[in-house]
Amino acid sequence: MRQGTEGGVLFSPLDDDIIRTYHTSKPQLTAIINGIPSKCLHGACDFTWLSQTPNVDRIDTSNLPIIVIYGSGFSSNNLDNLVELGGLVRCVVFNASSVEIRCRVDEGKEGLGAGNYAVSVSVTGVGLATVSAGATVIEFGQTAEGFWPMSSAAPGGGILSIKGSRFGVNTSVTLDGAGCEVRTVNYSLISCVIPTNVSV
Repeated sequence: MRQGTEGGVLFSPLDDDIIRTYHTSKPQLTAIINGIPSKCLHGACDFTWLSQTPNVDRIDTSNLPIIVIYGSGFSSNNLDNLVELGGLVRCVVFNASSVEIRCRVDEGKEGLGAGNYAVSVSVTGVGLATVSAGATVIEFGQTAEGFWPMSSAAPGGGILSIKGSRFGVNTSVTLDGAGCEVRTVNYSLISCVIPTNVSV
């Protein structure tokens, strides 16, 4: 009997299950970089979910742009608490304890448009907070602070300007039930064409 070569198996790419060590007590972390699985240097990449999950019980928006968040499991270090609205807008934390967070909505250069925003709170080193029913969404309304001119000739056609906040692309304006055609709109100013007064 004559033997030609030793047998062998080639795995390409190498599955991470082949180099993973067997563990039953804790979930294992696996990282794959450019299709190549990593190996834990110390034999195990144990991961643990903590039981002390932060929770949001109630949100007070009566003093906007200041928001007060009540709950548990927060950090007393302001920088460890990240508060976001709709996943887009930050609420900058300026005071925090384990049961309360006070933050100011960062409306930014473009501003925060009117609408409903889901609230999320994340605590560094712990993770995302659970949010109780009824405390998940807050509403930001638009405000009109003033307008000019305050009168117009019956045929209309002039430009009405409205100053305020949280205006957006879906803003509409009416005068005595008649539509004022919006020409331009940004966060703090609307310009529209004054309609004809049909009652004259």
